[in-house]
Amino acid sequence: MVTVISRWDRQQRQLRLQRHGLFPQKLGLSSSRRNLFRSLLITLAIIAILPPLYFHFSLRRFHQIQLRNCGWMQSPPLVCAHGGDSTKAFPNTMDAYNNALSSGVDCIEIDVSRSSDGVLFALHDRELQRISGNSTSRVGYLTMKEIADLGSSLQHSLEFHDVNIPTIEDALKFVSGSVRQVILDAKVGPPLFDKGLAEDILSVVKRTKCRNCLVWAKSDSLARDVIKLSRDTMVGYIVMMDPSTGTRRKLLRMRGAGVVGVYHPLVDEELVRILHGRKKKVYTWTVDEEEWMKKMLLEGVDGVVTSNPALLQRVMQDRNMWVWVWVWEFGRTLVWYLSIPDEYRNEERGTEPKQLAFSAALGITLGVFPICGVTVFLCGIAVAVLRSLCHAPTVMLANFIATPIELSLMVPFLRFGEIITGGPHFPLTSDAFKKVLTGQASREALRSIFLALLGWVVAAPLILGALYLLLLPCFKILVHKFTAVPSSPKKALNSISSPRKPLNSPSEVRLKVRDV
Repeated sequence: MVTVISRWDRQQRQLRLQRHGLFPQKLGLSSSRRNLFRSLLITLAIIAILPPLYFHFSLRRFHQIQLRNCGWMQSPPLVCAHGGDSTKAFPNTMDAYNNALSSGVDCIEIDVSRSSDGVLFALHDRELQRISGNSTSRVGYLTMKEIADLGSSLQHSLEFHDVNIPTIEDALKFVSGSVRQVILDAKVGPPLFDKGLAEDILSVVKRTKCRNCLVWAKSDSLARDVIKLSRDTMVGYIVMMDPSTGTRRKLLRMRGAGVVGVYHPLVDEELVRILHGRKKKVYTWTVDEEEWMKKMLLEGVDGVVTSNPALLQRVMQDRNMWVWVWVWEFGRTLVWYLSIPDEYRNEERGTEPKQLAFSAALGITLGVFPICGVTVFLCGIAVAVLRSLCHAPTVMLANFIATPIELSLMVPFLRFGEIITGGPHFPLTSDAFKKVLTGQASREALRSIFLALLGWVVAAPLILGALYLLLLPCFKILVHKFTAVPSSPKKALNSISSPRKPLNSPSEVRLKVRDV
């Protein structure tokens, strides 16, 4: 009964307020004020969140581009000479192998074919047809003597005068100790095809003690036979377009193989990512064009098989060089700066350690400003106002370093502001944040922001001074370390009267850059 009467009294009171025009105005004023506070909080939240998000994704994108362009330099791919250096000698000959070794390749791929009497030769059917002039010749139909006689009979020819067809055993003895890896590309052909071929290859590998040999073939059955027969020999399989279907062969199809040889037009970032995710190395073949070589470097493959290893080495050196160009320019500028006499430098720039210490302290102090997303703008304003009194790059770098500390110091600044004003304690609970977001505690939220700003304003001079005193000795040590100080006043006067000799020697330049 009491509840009904109190409800009736409240309704009558509201009706009287509405007659006098008071209740709607007060209600509208309260509602509009609440919406204003809510809009202000949303705007502040957007201002605080958007700049960090923008810089985060910008840096992430920059990091991805940097990894794509320069990531291969951390683990450069193997330069694998296909049949040796076939630009200067006939492929799969001792001369071709010797030329490749002289150029410093990491790997040599040797074609493996079996004669009719079971001898393994470093020979491809394509090369045999070129030597013999018969487009239907096959290694499997010739005996060891016929192949040896064919090579010796062509010594008088200008085109094939250096052709000396080696056996696989001779080739492995010659190259295996001079490269990081030897790829044995087994050729399966008539009349025996892969019957007993795995045993023959492993027998030669064992006799020559080739521990860095990798056996691969376009025949999956041969690769599986090698895996079954030996756990010590690395095995790979080939990914290429299936001539019968016109589609790419299955990418993941052999569990025991550690290397996948991929036909170079099929290589892309996703393929490399998938194979690396399965702990398989990616070798690509046969890459002879410069543009394809650059693409393979960007895709992050583990090895590049090429008939022109010298071109691949030059491409890698060129790609490596442009990454270090800016380092060289910076080092050269720094060496030039260090070659200026100390007296001239100090007279022109003043007390540099103090300037650097002040700049670093200023950047960190502004970097912990309790409103996120505005510290960069504050540093820009400070640099514009102070000009030569501070070092702009140091301010910005220190501000960037202080970013992780910014959020952790918001609460201490808020509590410090409450202590200064003697105001009530703002609870940092989930209920309080819920009220702030729904607009029920907008005034308290604005007051807490004001108190945090007040706490920072009062603490900023103390932080700046403490950091300056802490960083000044560090910068003095660094500047002293990278600046040549005269050992006596006499040498100082001599350095003023006679300018220091420029650093023209490359060794001196390298030493200076290394020290820096």
